[in-house]
Amino acid sequence: MEHENRNIAITLLFAVLFLGCVFIAFPSQYDLSETYRKYFTIILGLIFMAVYTAVPECKRAPDGVFKTICLTGILESVYALAQFFKIIPTYNRYFSYTGSFDNPAVFAMLLAVCVPIAVYYAFQHKKGFIVWWLVALSYFVFICFSESRASLLAASASVIVILLDNKKVKKMLLSKQVLVVSVPSFLLLLFLIYGFKADSANGRLLIWRVSMDMFSDKPIFGFGPNGFQAHYMDYQASYLSNHPDNPFLLLADNVNNPFNEYILVLINYGLCGIVCLLALIIHVIRVLSILGSDNKILLFSITVVVMVISAFSYPFSEPFIWIVAGLIIITALMPRKFKISVLIPIICIIAITVSVPRFLDERHWKMVMQESLEGKTEDLLPEYEKLYAKLHDNGQFMYNYGAELHFTSHYKESQEIMKECLAVLNDYDVQMLLGDNCQKMGDKLSAIGYYSHASKMIPSKFLPHYCIMNLYLDMRDTIHATEIAEKILSMDIKVERSKVIQEIIKQANEILLYLPNN
Repeated sequence: MEHENRNIAITLLFAVLFLGCVFIAFPSQYDLSETYRKYFTIILGLIFMAVYTAVPECKRAPDGVFKTICLTGILESVYALAQFFKIIPTYNRYFSYTGSFDNPAVFAMLLAVCVPIAVYYAFQHKKGFIVWWLVALSYFVFICFSESRASLLAASASVIVILLDNKKVKKMLLSKQVLVVSVPSFLLLLFLIYGFKADSANGRLLIWRVSMDMFSDKPIFGFGPNGFQAHYMDYQASYLSNHPDNPFLLLADNVNNPFNEYILVLINYGLCGIVCLLALIIHVIRVLSILGSDNKILLFSITVVVMVISAFSYPFSEPFIWIVAGLIIITALMPRKFKISVLIPIICIIAITVSVPRFLDERHWKMVMQESLEGKTEDLLPEYEKLYAKLHDNGQFMYNYGAELHFTSHYKESQEIMKECLAVLNDYDVQMLLGDNCQKMGDKLSAIGYYSHASKMIPSKFLPHYCIMNLYLDMRDTIHATEIAEKILSMDIKVERSKVIQEIIKQANEILLYLPNN
């Protein structure tokens, strides 16, 4: 009885944690809600881990924990349906539904985690198996409509894992007749998934190719915690400059994540980091395989979901994935010695103590940023200055601070902040802002340098060339202005209906038409 009460208590605590990390969202201030969601997950997650590891009887996650995850998926599906029928607003105007997130791909990730749970209980519950199968099928339908190929592959792989755990089903699936049909069908499915959004897939291939150049420069220890964000776009600029005929040139875009968690670890922490990560994964899988638990196949199938999505997307940017991965790890590696169990709560308390001040600072920043959008930017600059001392290692904050300084005509101060920003975040937007500051300060040659580098980062962008063309006109350098105008007219258009691009092309045509007569 006492054991059951503890399981119920753990399930209730987990329910609060998981539902909170998914559904905390403010429609009018999504950026602020992301901060609340992140730190709610960190703080309550640490409390959950301290409690979970301190209960010696809980050597595996209770059924209620998994069913809570599955219930969350059902609630998310209802939420998405309400968005689809315009009963409640979506968090992204480009999509008809996103659930409680700002991207349907993240919504699909959550459902992918829920799929193996529903399938598992369909096998476990003979009376309610139809209901569980219908739930699993509904998840698949939503995943398909979300167009998330990574989540579809992950969910499918997890179902196969569960099916192969059933002796009768395993024997049938591994029969020659089924293999002859299923293997070619699976390969065809992979081809169709690739072809469905080929540009997106090719864009990832470009990112992974450029990432290998980064790895070759710092293979052992990598570039550090913010290494990818701080250096990737420079490498992309270099690669595309050296390969002007690359077929993926138009697919290059602003990139702050390689869409592969393994590559991200490899770039940031080198071989040392990836070896430690793979050692952890292998150890967890080995422990799960010998775990004396009815739920071990469920834990293993959820592990497969996380591993597959990690190979094609960025799931660890989402708090609910932290919880799922943490649950798997602490369940598989549950400390057996009392001294270690005592140590974990102490570590959790220290981590919470560190996290709370950071949460307050980030919340303050998001609130200041929201007020700034309401036209109070100049009055709020002292607040940004105070936050700078605490958040200067946050690339998004640094860019926002630099942009606000630029907006209020503090160009010199903005330039200083943006140069510091390069150490933690360097992308197309950062380079363009650096160029804009130089232009406003009258340093036209430096501005041209920054705009030129921005254009190398994303060659399909018209705006950097437009800015350079106008600077040459201001400098009365008609030869270079004409060259840039000709380059603009020779560029392939990625977004045909863009009014901005059409206006830039119109002005380039006018320059070629009138300059020779001057």
